[in-house]
Amino acid sequence: MIFNKYILNKLENNLFQLSKIIDLKKPKYFKEWDGSFKKYFYGKNKKNKHERPDRPLTKIKFTIKKNNPLKLNKNFEGIYVIINEQLKYFYVGLTKNNIKQRLHSHIQKLTASNINQYDTPKNWQILSYKRYKLLKDQSVSIDDDKMTIFSINDQKISNIIDIKDIKIFEALIYCNLKKIYKNYEALNGENKLMKTFTKNL
Repeated sequence: MIFNKYILNKLENNLFQLSKIIDLKKPKYFKEWDGSFKKYFYGKNKKNKHERPDRPLTKIKFTIKKNNPLKLNKNFEGIYVIINEQLKYFYVGLTKNNIKQRLHSHIQKLTASNINQYDTPKNWQILSYKRYKLLKDQSVSIDDDKMTIFSINDQKISNIIDIKDIKIFEALIYCNLKKIYKNYEALNGENKLMKTFTKNL
């Protein structure tokens, strides 16, 4: 219960527009996309594949703002949460000093940009096309998405729970968000821990 209150407090007081956390050089917007994705095969025997938006190539570049309200930096270690209140979805992610790469991947999916990197899972494909149709030329912006973070070094958290495994920490936050945002779509592919913690919801 105390941990749940801690998360609720975070969502009420430390949830900010993603555009306030990072400076994004917007990828190019291309009109008349039909929502299709193209398969790219790779690996020694070309058995592995990525699915990417069937659109012209573009680039995604951004920097983390120095004085951002979350005090996020490239060395952040912990859990981050992305929430969209308009399209009603959330994502819970884990990072160990690779937050820039993680955000780069998420922005690629959300903006439905073909940057010749990353795979777009089916649920993200559906979401990105829905977002594209709704926002049109603003779909390459990130103003509609919000973010908060949970640092493993936060003394408030260590006073509530004993964090021995960051993956358990991630699963606990995911479980609580599933309760809080019952009508939202969770974009996570649930791992075993997440399934264990949420099976009784």
